[in-house]
Amino acid sequence: MLQESKTIGSLCFKNRWIFLSPPTGYSKTDEFSEREAAFFCARAEGGAAAVLMPVGVRKEDCPWGMISADCIENAEFSVFLQQMKEYECKWIPLLSMDHMETNEFSSLQSFALEEIATAYCAAIQKVKAIGAEAVALSVKDGDFLSSFLSPLCNHREDRYGIATEQGHTFLLELLRKIKSQTEDFPVFIFLCAAEMRSGGFGPESTISLCHAVEKEGLCDAVILKPAWEGAAVDQDSVFTSDGAFLPLFRAMRKHIHMPLIINGMMGEKESAENAVADNVADLIVSSRAFLADAAFAEKQFADKPFYPCQKCGHCKQCVVNQTALSCAFSADCGNEWIEKQRRKIA
Repeated sequence: MLQESKTIGSLCFKNRWIFLSPPTGYSKTDEFSEREAAFFCARAEGGAAAVLMPVGVRKEDCPWGMISADCIENAEFSVFLQQMKEYECKWIPLLSMDHMETNEFSSLQSFALEEIATAYCAAIQKVKAIGAEAVALSVKDGDFLSSFLSPLCNHREDRYGIATEQGHTFLLELLRKIKSQTEDFPVFIFLCAAEMRSGGFGPESTISLCHAVEKEGLCDAVILKPAWEGAAVDQDSVFTSDGAFLPLFRAMRKHIHMPLIINGMMGEKESAENAVADNVADLIVSSRAFLADAAFAEKQFADKPFYPCQKCGHCKQCVVNQTALSCAFSADCGNEWIEKQRRKIA
Protein backbone atom coordinates (compact mmCIF):
# COMPACT_ATOMS: atom_id res chain seq x y z
CA MET A 1 0.00 0.00 0.00
CA LEU A 2 2.91 2.37 0.57
CA GLN A 3 3.56 2.51 -3.17
CA GLU A 4 -0.03 3.49 -3.95
CA SER A 5 -0.83 7.10 -4.71
CA LYS A 6 -2.91 9.12 -2.25
CA THR A 7 -5.01 12.21 -2.86
CA ILE A 8 -5.56 14.80 -0.14
CA GLY A 9 -7.72 17.67 -1.27
CA SER A 10 -6.32 18.80 -4.61
CA LEU A 11 -2.96 17.10 -4.04
CA CYS A 12 -2.06 13.69 -5.42
CA PHE A 13 1.01 12.10 -3.79
CA LYS A 14 2.76 9.46 -5.90
CA ASN A 15 3.22 7.21 -2.84
CA ARG A 16 2.70 7.36 0.94
CA TRP A 17 6.19 8.36 2.16
CA ILE A 18 7.21 11.96 2.91
CA PHE A 19 10.64 13.24 3.92
CA LEU A 20 10.76 15.69 6.83
CA SER A 21 14.08 17.51 6.95
CA PRO A 22 15.59 18.97 10.09
CA PRO A 23 17.10 22.45 9.69
CA THR A 24 20.22 21.77 7.65
CA GLY A 25 22.39 24.87 8.01
CA TYR A 26 23.42 24.44 4.35
CA SER A 27 21.95 27.77 3.22
CA LYS A 28 22.16 31.29 4.53
CA THR A 29 18.94 32.83 5.84
CA ASP A 30 18.77 34.94 2.68
CA GLU A 31 20.33 32.64 0.05
CA PHE A 32 19.36 29.11 -1.02
CA SER A 33 22.47 27.04 -1.75
CA GLU A 34 23.41 24.42 -4.31
CA ARG A 35 24.31 22.13 -1.42
CA GLU A 36 20.78 22.28 -0.02
CA ALA A 37 19.23 21.77 -3.44
CA ALA A 38 21.32 18.63 -4.03
CA PHE A 39 20.43 17.31 -0.55
CA PHE A 40 16.67 17.53 -1.16
CA CYS A 41 16.83 16.34 -4.76
CA ALA A 42 18.66 13.18 -3.66
CA ARG A 43 15.70 12.33 -1.39
CA ALA A 44 13.21 13.17 -4.14
CA GLU A 45 15.09 10.92 -6.57
CA GLY A 46 15.18 8.26 -3.84
CA GLY A 47 11.41 7.92 -3.77
CA ALA A 48 10.01 10.56 -1.41
CA ALA A 49 6.55 11.69 -2.53
CA ALA A 50 7.11 15.09 -0.94
CA VAL A 51 9.67 16.95 1.12
CA LEU A 52 8.73 19.02 4.15
CA MET A 53 11.35 21.77 4.17
CA PRO A 54 11.65 24.03 7.24
CA VAL A 55 11.29 27.66 6.13
CA GLY A 56 11.36 30.74 8.35
CA VAL A 57 8.30 32.99 8.21
CA ARG A 58 10.42 36.15 8.16
CA LYS A 59 14.08 36.98 8.24
CA GLU A 60 14.28 38.76 11.62
CA ASP A 61 13.16 35.74 13.66
CA CYS A 62 14.03 32.89 11.31
CA PRO A 63 15.13 29.81 13.28
CA TRP A 64 18.70 28.59 12.83
CA GLY A 65 19.51 26.53 9.76
CA MET A 66 16.54 27.64 7.63
CA ILE A 67 16.11 29.96 4.70
CA SER A 68 13.55 32.71 5.18
CA ALA A 69 10.43 32.97 3.02
CA ASP A 70 11.34 36.65 2.54
CA CYS A 71 14.46 35.66 0.61
CA ILE A 72 13.71 32.27 -0.88
CA GLU A 73 13.55 33.15 -4.55
CA ASN A 74 16.80 32.98 -6.51
CA ALA A 75 18.11 31.23 -9.61
CA GLU A 76 19.29 28.20 -7.66
CA PHE A 77 15.84 27.74 -6.17
CA SER A 78 14.13 27.84 -9.56
CA VAL A 79 16.42 25.05 -10.79
CA PHE A 80 15.69 23.08 -7.62
CA LEU A 81 11.90 23.29 -8.10
CA GLN A 82 12.21 22.14 -11.69
CA GLN A 83 14.20 19.10 -10.56
CA MET A 84 11.59 18.32 -7.91
CA LYS A 85 8.89 18.29 -10.59
CA GLU A 86 10.96 15.90 -12.70
CA TYR A 87 11.01 13.48 -9.75
CA GLU A 88 7.25 14.00 -9.14
CA CYS A 89 8.11 15.10 -5.62
CA LYS A 90 6.13 17.89 -4.00
CA TRP A 91 7.81 20.79 -2.22
CA ILE A 92 5.91 21.64 0.96
CA PRO A 93 7.46 24.41 3.08
CA LEU A 94 7.07 23.93 6.82
CA LEU A 95 6.71 27.49 8.09
CA SER A 96 8.33 28.17 11.45
CA MET A 97 9.04 31.03 13.80
CA ASP A 98 11.66 30.89 16.51
CA HIS A 99 10.86 30.05 20.12
CA MET A 100 10.34 32.95 22.53
CA GLU A 101 11.06 32.91 26.24
CA THR A 102 7.90 32.65 28.34
CA ASN A 103 8.00 36.22 29.65
CA GLU A 104 8.60 37.72 26.21
CA PHE A 105 5.88 35.56 24.64
CA SER A 106 3.31 36.32 27.32
CA SER A 107 3.91 40.07 27.10
CA LEU A 108 3.51 40.38 23.32
CA GLN A 109 1.01 43.14 22.54
CA SER A 110 -1.97 42.65 20.22
CA PHE A 111 -0.45 44.77 17.46
CA ALA A 112 2.66 42.54 17.47
CA LEU A 113 0.48 39.43 17.12
CA GLU A 114 -1.35 41.06 14.22
CA GLU A 115 1.99 41.73 12.52
CA ILE A 116 2.99 38.10 13.01
CA ALA A 117 -0.30 36.85 11.54
CA THR A 118 0.22 39.16 8.55
CA ALA A 119 3.78 37.81 8.16
CA TYR A 120 2.48 34.23 8.05
CA CYS A 121 -0.03 35.13 5.33
CA ALA A 122 2.64 36.99 3.34
CA ALA A 123 5.01 34.01 3.61
CA ILE A 124 2.31 31.67 2.32
CA GLN A 125 1.56 33.94 -0.63
CA LYS A 126 5.29 34.06 -1.37
CA VAL A 127 5.91 30.30 -1.37
CA LYS A 128 2.70 29.70 -3.31
CA ALA A 129 3.82 32.14 -6.02
CA ILE A 130 7.24 30.47 -6.22
CA GLY A 131 5.84 26.98 -6.73
CA ALA A 132 4.88 25.30 -3.44
CA GLU A 133 1.98 22.87 -3.86
CA ALA A 134 0.92 23.12 -0.21
CA VAL A 135 2.15 24.65 3.02
CA ALA A 136 2.43 23.31 6.56
CA LEU A 137 2.43 25.36 9.76
CA SER A 138 4.80 24.17 12.49
CA VAL A 139 2.85 24.02 15.77
CA LYS A 140 5.20 21.74 17.66
CA ASP A 141 8.28 21.40 19.86
CA GLY A 142 8.05 24.78 21.58
CA ASP A 143 8.23 26.98 18.46
CA PHE A 144 6.17 30.17 18.37
CA LEU A 145 2.73 28.83 17.46
CA SER A 146 2.99 25.84 19.80
CA SER A 147 3.67 28.16 22.73
CA PHE A 148 0.02 29.21 22.67
CA LEU A 149 -1.03 25.61 23.38
CA SER A 150 1.27 24.99 26.37
CA PRO A 151 0.21 25.92 29.93
CA LEU A 152 3.94 25.97 30.71
CA CYS A 153 4.66 28.65 28.10
CA ASN A 154 1.41 30.58 27.76
CA HIS A 155 0.86 32.83 30.77
CA ARG A 156 -1.17 35.36 28.83
CA GLU A 157 -4.24 36.82 30.50
CA ASP A 158 -5.96 38.07 27.34
CA ARG A 159 -8.12 36.09 24.91
CA TYR A 160 -5.03 34.30 23.63
CA GLY A 161 -4.34 32.73 27.01
CA ILE A 162 -4.94 29.13 28.02
CA ALA A 163 -8.22 30.05 29.73
CA THR A 164 -9.79 30.79 26.31
CA GLU A 165 -10.26 27.76 24.04
CA GLN A 166 -7.27 26.04 25.70
CA GLY A 167 -4.92 28.49 24.00
CA HIS A 168 -6.19 27.66 20.50
CA THR A 169 -7.62 31.11 19.71
CA PHE A 170 -4.62 32.65 17.94
CA LEU A 171 -4.03 29.60 15.75
CA LEU A 172 -7.71 29.40 14.79
CA GLU A 173 -7.79 33.10 13.92
CA LEU A 174 -4.59 32.72 11.89
CA LEU A 175 -6.00 29.74 9.96
CA ARG A 176 -9.19 31.69 9.22
CA LYS A 177 -7.12 34.57 7.89
CA ILE A 178 -4.99 32.24 5.76
CA LYS A 179 -8.02 30.46 4.30
CA SER A 180 -9.74 33.76 3.49
CA GLN A 181 -6.71 34.79 1.42
CA THR A 182 -5.71 31.42 -0.09
CA GLU A 183 -8.93 29.44 -0.25
CA ASP A 184 -7.76 27.01 -2.93
CA PHE A 185 -4.31 26.35 -1.46
CA PRO A 186 -3.79 23.23 0.73
CA VAL A 187 -2.77 24.01 4.31
CA PHE A 188 -1.52 21.40 6.80
CA ILE A 189 -0.81 21.85 10.52
CA PHE A 190 1.98 19.95 12.26
CA LEU A 191 1.02 19.15 15.87
CA CYS A 192 2.21 17.06 18.81
CA ALA A 193 -0.28 14.55 20.20
CA ALA A 194 0.65 15.77 23.68
CA GLU A 195 3.33 17.87 25.32
CA MET A 196 4.33 14.98 27.60
CA ARG A 197 5.90 17.29 30.17
CA SER A 198 4.61 17.70 33.71
CA GLY A 199 1.91 20.37 33.60
CA GLY A 200 1.80 20.42 29.79
CA PHE A 201 -1.18 19.85 27.50
CA GLY A 202 -2.49 16.36 26.86
CA PRO A 203 -4.11 14.52 23.93
CA GLU A 204 -7.53 15.95 24.81
CA SER A 205 -6.32 19.45 23.95
CA THR A 206 -4.94 18.32 20.57
CA ILE A 207 -8.15 16.46 19.77
CA SER A 208 -10.21 19.54 20.70
CA LEU A 209 -8.08 21.70 18.39
CA CYS A 210 -8.48 19.20 15.54
CA HIS A 211 -12.26 19.17 16.01
CA ALA A 212 -12.40 22.98 15.85
CA VAL A 213 -10.22 23.07 12.72
CA GLU A 214 -12.20 20.31 11.04
CA LYS A 215 -15.57 21.88 11.87
CA GLU A 216 -14.63 25.10 10.06
CA GLY A 217 -12.64 23.43 7.29
CA LEU A 218 -9.54 25.45 8.19
CA CYS A 219 -6.92 22.93 7.07
CA ASP A 220 -6.62 20.00 4.71
CA ALA A 221 -4.61 17.57 6.88
CA VAL A 222 -3.00 17.17 10.28
CA ILE A 223 0.58 15.97 10.66
CA LEU A 224 1.00 14.38 14.08
CA LYS A 225 4.08 13.45 16.09
CA PRO A 226 4.02 11.97 19.60
CA ALA A 227 5.43 14.72 21.83
CA TRP A 228 7.53 17.85 22.14
CA GLU A 229 11.29 17.59 21.85
CA GLY A 230 12.66 17.32 25.38
CA ALA A 231 9.55 15.55 26.66
CA ALA A 232 9.74 12.92 29.38
CA VAL A 233 9.09 10.09 26.92
CA ASP A 234 11.88 8.56 24.83
CA GLN A 235 10.83 9.30 21.25
CA ASP A 236 13.74 8.29 19.08
CA SER A 237 16.65 6.56 20.80
CA VAL A 238 18.01 3.07 20.18
CA PHE A 239 15.80 1.87 23.05
CA THR A 240 12.57 2.81 21.23
CA SER A 241 11.45 0.30 18.62
CA ASP A 242 10.08 1.17 15.21
CA GLY A 243 6.31 1.59 15.34
CA ALA A 244 6.37 2.14 19.10
CA PHE A 245 3.89 5.01 18.87
CA LEU A 246 1.33 3.26 16.67
CA PRO A 247 -0.98 2.64 19.67
CA LEU A 248 -0.96 6.37 20.41
CA PHE A 249 -1.61 7.28 16.77
CA ARG A 250 -4.36 4.63 16.61
CA ALA A 251 -6.07 6.12 19.66
CA MET A 252 -5.81 9.66 18.26
CA ARG A 253 -7.15 8.51 14.88
CA LYS A 254 -10.45 7.52 16.49
CA HIS A 255 -11.07 11.21 17.19
CA ILE A 256 -9.45 12.84 14.13
CA HIS A 257 -11.50 12.39 10.98
CA MET A 258 -9.64 14.63 8.54
CA PRO A 259 -6.61 13.26 6.65
CA LEU A 260 -3.91 12.26 9.14
CA ILE A 261 -0.17 12.10 8.46
CA ILE A 262 1.98 10.54 11.19
CA ASN A 263 5.62 11.08 12.18
CA GLY A 264 7.60 9.27 14.85
CA MET A 265 9.54 5.99 14.79
CA MET A 266 8.19 5.06 11.34
CA GLY A 267 11.40 4.06 9.62
CA GLU A 268 10.58 0.51 8.54
CA LYS A 269 8.21 -0.84 5.92
CA GLU A 270 6.28 -3.19 8.20
CA SER A 271 5.15 -0.57 10.72
CA ALA A 272 4.36 1.94 7.98
CA GLU A 273 2.35 -0.64 6.00
CA ASN A 274 0.38 -1.51 9.15
CA ALA A 275 -0.43 2.14 9.79
CA VAL A 276 -1.74 2.68 6.27
CA ALA A 277 -3.56 -0.68 6.01
CA ASP A 278 -5.34 -0.11 9.33
CA ASN A 279 -6.34 3.45 8.31
CA VAL A 280 -4.30 4.88 11.16
CA ALA A 281 -2.57 7.20 8.69
CA ASP A 282 -3.01 8.43 5.15
CA LEU A 283 0.68 9.29 4.73
CA ILE A 284 3.88 8.51 6.63
CA VAL A 285 6.54 11.07 7.49
CA SER A 286 10.11 9.94 8.12
CA SER A 287 13.14 12.07 8.81
CA ARG A 288 16.28 10.28 9.97
CA ALA A 289 15.63 7.24 7.75
CA PHE A 290 16.09 9.50 4.71
CA LEU A 291 19.26 10.98 6.20
CA ALA A 292 20.88 7.55 6.57
CA ASP A 293 19.84 6.54 3.05
CA ALA A 294 18.55 9.05 0.52
CA ALA A 295 16.98 6.20 -1.49
CA PHE A 296 15.30 4.79 1.61
CA ALA A 297 11.76 4.83 0.16
CA GLU A 298 12.68 3.43 -3.25
CA LYS A 299 14.68 0.59 -1.69
CA GLN A 300 11.88 -0.28 0.74
CA PHE A 301 9.36 -0.43 -2.11
CA ALA A 302 11.65 -2.80 -4.03
CA ASP A 303 12.46 -4.87 -0.91
CA LYS A 304 16.14 -4.08 -1.41
CA PRO A 305 18.68 -3.68 1.41
CA PHE A 306 19.04 -0.12 2.67
CA TYR A 307 21.20 1.71 5.18
CA PRO A 308 19.11 1.92 8.36
CA CYS A 309 19.21 4.80 10.82
CA GLN A 310 21.28 3.79 13.84
CA LYS A 311 19.32 6.08 16.22
CA CYS A 312 22.61 7.48 17.48
CA GLY A 313 21.32 11.05 17.80
CA HIS A 314 24.18 12.60 15.84
CA CYS A 315 21.84 14.50 13.48
CA LYS A 316 19.90 15.92 16.43
CA GLN A 317 23.12 17.14 18.00
CA CYS A 318 23.96 18.96 14.78
CA VAL A 319 20.77 21.00 15.17
CA VAL A 320 21.30 21.54 18.90
CA ASN A 321 24.90 22.68 18.32
CA GLN A 322 23.92 24.65 15.20
CA THR A 323 26.39 22.91 12.94
CA ALA A 324 25.73 21.78 9.36
CA LEU A 325 23.54 18.66 9.29
CA SER A 326 25.32 15.35 8.84
CA CYS A 327 24.73 11.66 9.52
CA ALA A 328 27.28 9.62 11.46
CA PHE A 329 26.32 6.54 9.44
CA SER A 330 26.19 8.06 5.95
CA ALA A 331 29.04 10.16 4.60
CA ASP A 332 26.86 11.12 1.63
CA CYS A 333 24.33 13.03 3.75
CA GLY A 334 24.79 16.72 3.00
CA ASN A 335 27.63 16.05 0.54
CA GLU A 336 25.55 15.21 -2.51
CA TRP A 337 26.51 18.53 -4.09
CA ILE A 338 30.21 17.53 -4.17
CA GLU A 339 29.47 14.82 -6.73
CA LYS A 340 27.62 17.38 -8.83
CA GLN A 341 30.65 19.66 -8.66
CA ARG A 342 32.87 16.83 -9.85
CA ARG A 343 30.59 16.24 -12.84
CA LYS A 344 30.78 19.92 -13.73
CA ILE A 345 34.60 19.82 -13.64
CA ALA A 346 34.70 16.61 -15.68
